[in-house]
Amino acid sequence: MENRQQHITPYVPVACEWIDLIEIAATKHQPVQIELNHEDSSYTLSGKVRTWYTKNKVEYLQFKNGVFIRMDKILRLNGLSAQDNSCKV
Repeated sequence: MENRQQHITPYVPVACEWIDLIEIAATKHQPVQIELNHEDSSYTLSGKVRTWYTKNKVEYLQFKNGVFIRMDKILRLNGLSAQDNSCKV
């Protein structure tokens, strides 16, 4: 789901609690459901998380099937809405 437009849009760090939930899901091999915004459309993806990583100061979530998404495009994670608090380290 990564594209050139995503690199033009400044990255907004996600809530630390979302990273915690993603790490737990990856460790326990639990499926997640993610609603995301991509090119002015909303999509829902479900699957098991392989990992999350940072590249060029942008955080990505990678599913086990190889699909990866920019984490600031996530609107909802397992039904939880994005929080105003971000994980700025």
